[in-house]
Amino acid sequence: MNYYDVLGVPTDASEDAIKKAFRKLASQHHPDKGGDTTKFQQIQEAYETLSDGNKRQEYDHPPRQGFTGNFHDHQTFGDDVFAQMFGAGGRNYSFRQQQMSNPDSMAQIHITLSECYNGTEKVVQLNQNESFSFNIPAGTLPGSRMRVTGKSPNIVNPNAPPGDLIMNIHVQMQESYDLDGPNLIHYAQIDAISAMTGCDLPVKHINGNTVKLKVPPGTQHGSKLRIRSMGLPIPGNAGVSGDWYTVIHVHIPKVTDAYSVDLLNKLQAPKIDIQV
Repeated sequence: MNYYDVLGVPTDASEDAIKKAFRKLASQHHPDKGGDTTKFQQIQEAYETLSDGNKRQEYDHPPRQGFTGNFHDHQTFGDDVFAQMFGAGGRNYSFRQQQMSNPDSMAQIHITLSECYNGTEKVVQLNQNESFSFNIPAGTLPGSRMRVTGKSPNIVNPNAPPGDLIMNIHVQMQESYDLDGPNLIHYAQIDAISAMTGCDLPVKHINGNTVKLKVPPGTQHGSKLRIRSMGLPIPGNAGVSGDWYTVIHVHIPKVTDAYSVDLLNKLQAPKIDIQV
């Protein structure tokens, strides 16, 4: 899977272009709107990698792989060299010292925004006979990596201990929600009259509670309303959380009939002619 192809952007795309493509595709393929869950997860996975400078650099320029030959080839190489240098005794020394270690493995773990907020427990199936469960702490951010020692299923050398399993955490956003670090971003739409006069806006938080936001009179399109400490918990900082921002989108209806146009003209402030 090519992340650039998933988002439909060129390899030299800017951060703004990547974010714009993600928002468009996420809106089109969101499961809440009947979209395909697998496709949506691929879009999120691609965005989490390409929107982070360090992760994008690693993706664009992956590290070179180490020795990938089978163990017998590696052993034979050691036998020849050490036998020439040290005789038969060197062969055993080489065998013990040159054993190939087992590599780490990467797993992609997908959680919901609610699970991200509350924390969750996940089960990883390593094979038909082995699985294990692990806890994802509340407030774990998208792109976080968790390492479980000795759980890599990729065994190339049965005589060496298994490598680690590194789990890359992906968070599936709910409709109208986004994250900015530990801050929870919510998008809400109100009509023009409510924006001009002010209103009480009931909003359901991801914790299940309904919060009534006070929208002040004269609120402009794109205004942000902030509630402190209602974002994600910050792991390792007991009792500390990010903030919650509601971004207001003011819906302006199309007015074409003569009656409505005349009414709006009457509501406009009177024009004052200034004599110079």
